[in-house]
Amino acid sequence: MLLKHGKPLIRRPVENWMSKVIAVIHHISNEVTLQNAAIARAAGAAGVALIQMQARDVELDEPARVLRALYPASTGFTIGCNRLATLPEDAIREDFALGLDFAWVDNPGVSSLGVTGEARRLTNTLAKLPGPFLFFGSVAFKTQRPEPLPAVAAIYAANLGWVVTTSGVATGVAPDCEKLRAMKEAIGCRPLAVASGVTPANVDSIAPFVDFILVATGVSEDFHHLSPSLLRSVVERAESRKQLKFSGQDDAPNQP
Repeated sequence: MLLKHGKPLIRRPVENWMSKVIAVIHHISNEVTLQNAAIARAAGAAGVALIQMQARDVELDEPARVLRALYPASTGFTIGCNRLATLPEDAIREDFALGLDFAWVDNPGVSSLGVTGEARRLTNTLAKLPGPFLFFGSVAFKTQRPEPLPAVAAIYAANLGWVVTTSGVATGVAPDCEKLRAMKEAIGCRPLAVASGVTPANVDSIAPFVDFILVATGVSEDFHHLSPSLLRSVVERAESRKQLKFSGQDDAPNQP
């Protein structure tokens, strides 16, 4: 159990709100990416995250520019990238320069062992940006070593101001709900995202614990094409499921 001034810190659900669904687009061409973004927008998704799975990150720049022009920040449609081959600090600078809303990194340097120098440097880079920008920093994530203490890793990441982002053990595999519960209880009202395995069949059990659902496999016709009906189903079910909000000392960072 977490401690605060030597006493157990107990968080109780006090309010509900809804999870935001971000459609992950596996970029194969500008045309297909724009089609997928239109599907996401029509389905009611909060935004899109672009990723090039062969790590050709430069290919994301042009569709990201076009999408920002089609959906300005004033529309509320959130746009970001996961750049697999780019250093986190550089990814943050590039995405901010493109006018995007967030960057997402698979291995940003935080675990239950603590915060690495890389993680502190990228956090300093975020702090120097001249405007709002979200950072989805992955912990207890499928591309990392198995994490024995996901809640502790979540606290470290949340204390850096990140959107704590986690997953199941592999692409298309949802995390255990008890893992999500433990992480959300640990960080309280600070944001938690899930980035694997969400489908229309399991979103009801996952949505109460997360602020963001990053989804691709579970709402796709194939690896590169989103399914309008599956995505709309996840969005609608996420909106109908209320999310637990935890009371407690959320203004002050928790310590592992």
